[in-house]
Amino acid sequence: MTFIDRVNSVFHVYDVRAIYPDELNEELAGNIARATAVFLKAKKLVIGRDGRNSSPAIHEAVLAALVKEGVEILDIGLCTSPWFYFSIAHSHADGGLMISASHNPPEYNGLKIQREKAIPINSETGLKDIEEMALKGEFTDKEGGKVVPLDILQEYIAHVKRFAHGLKKLKIVLDTGNGPSALTAPQILHDLGMEVVHVNKEISGDFPGHGPNPMKKGVVEKLGKEVVAHNADLGVVYDADADRAFFVDEKGNALTGEEVTIIMAQDFLEKHPGAVIVSDLRMGWGIKDAVEELGGHDVKVRVGRSFIYHKMKDHDAILAGEMSGHFYFKDNFFCDSAIIPTIIVLNKISSSGKLSELIVQKYAISGEINFKMEDKDGALKTIEEKYSDGKVDKTDGIRVDYDDWWFMVRKSNTEPLIRLVAEAKTQQLLDKKVKEISALLESHS
Repeated sequence: MTFIDRVNSVFHVYDVRAIYPDELNEELAGNIARATAVFLKAKKLVIGRDGRNSSPAIHEAVLAALVKEGVEILDIGLCTSPWFYFSIAHSHADGGLMISASHNPPEYNGLKIQREKAIPINSETGLKDIEEMALKGEFTDKEGGKVVPLDILQEYIAHVKRFAHGLKKLKIVLDTGNGPSALTAPQILHDLGMEVVHVNKEISGDFPGHGPNPMKKGVVEKLGKEVVAHNADLGVVYDADADRAFFVDEKGNALTGEEVTIIMAQDFLEKHPGAVIVSDLRMGWGIKDAVEELGGHDVKVRVGRSFIYHKMKDHDAILAGEMSGHFYFKDNFFCDSAIIPTIIVLNKISSSGKLSELIVQKYAISGEINFKMEDKDGALKTIEEKYSDGKVDKTDGIRVDYDDWWFMVRKSNTEPLIRLVAEAKTQQLLDKKVKEISALLESHS
């Protein structure tokens, strides 16, 4: 693979993510880091990394490249993505790079690129410029570059704990997924008076527990069994960089991202009546009904952290949720986190009873269903033609609404997949429509 091919293959809509070292290697990571510094006109950048096996080598390459660019580097080392975001905002840095491929398989790695205040950069706000500079590789060495270790963990923990209120002692099964959240989440929950059963606690780039992605089949189901076996009040599992959280109730049943967002909206809207709650286009009638019944305003947005950030800022939203387990908070610099929603769900259980009793599911919803296929554009075209009689929204993939059901199909921005989610007023109708759409998508696989 040529250097040009490498560059073209690693840049996506809102981050850099690719297979190491075939697509993303140390040389390219260094070029991307230098291009980021030039684009931001940065004097001070925060650098962190996740626990993947390839992350230390890429981390060292990024540090060396930024020293040549004359940047003061605040190096936080092994961390979670939320910890990294906090470090940028708290230290008043000009931005930062996090070496991580989030929930992608172990052979992947990547770079999350942020500007000041942990504002995400996407393809529309600078990532294309960084790509062009990284491809050219025309950099001039500068003086003054240095690496300064930054220990900001206790400040980060104190910040997160501010989201807690009125907590009772509860038992939680915590699965940190062999990721760096093992360095923070157990301590935070213990400090807040929780009894913690910690599973998959070893930080390992081999991810022996279940892999980096908690949405992998069987992961949440196994967590549910652990909750029942330990007679716990709830369970939560984080992805590899701890920016996504998935919950099960005391009966071992999984909650959807929409249900978790509704529970958190209840907690927030009690204290902030009339606030805006942002939800992604994959969420449907349930979140809209719940937020409006609580006196809030539901605002929809396309999938992706950078898009959600700007939508929240535009509407001064207090909370945002994605179906995929990302949850964002105004008082967390509009950034996502796994530990903060854990605390907010604990707040709500403490004040209102069992987690299973907080969930009122009025509609039948499929959850996200993935299809691996070569002809993704052809599949979307077929879907659009078939369902052109509905109300079509092409903001992000294709969403089509009817009076008694709706669905959305979109291409993944990080994996070679098409994703389907659907909702209906009855389970029978949902099953029929999911089967119908799945057959159309599979005809293009």
